[in-house]
Amino acid sequence: MASMDSYGEIVAAIARIMAAVDRQDREAFRDGWSEDVDFQVVFFGQPPVSVTGRDTLVNRFTANWNGEASALRHQVGAVEVTTHDENHASARFYCTYVRTGPVVALAGMGEYEDDLVRDADGRWRVAKRRHVFLTPLAH
Repeated sequence: MASMDSYGEIVAAIARIMAAVDRQDREAFRDGWSEDVDFQVVFFGQPPVSVTGRDTLVNRFTANWNGEASALRHQVGAVEVTTHDENHASARFYCTYVRTGPVVALAGMGEYEDDLVRDADGRWRVAKRRHVFLTPLAH
């Protein structure tokens, strides 16, 4: 179980990554990950895609970003946090993806499992993430 302070800091770290994706903010996205992050994404019905290292992750997943906010928004919910010690924690949560604009629509749903570390600057960052799309992502 996480203390309320740790819980809030960890949920805020997760939310910052999601907001960075929505805003296409490369620097905020980069800041959310540990240097040696181990990232795996499983698109619905597809084999897993794995990426290791913050630079590789940022370069691969932000290559097409133009700096303008996306029409897709992430809504994080049901966040379960477990602290293992003062510098290590894990989180499990769901995320719904909503397409904004003239016709708002549910675009999909995902499940996340994160391992987080508190870096030397005192901020929590994701060191390992497994992201599984539970539905196809609607375009």
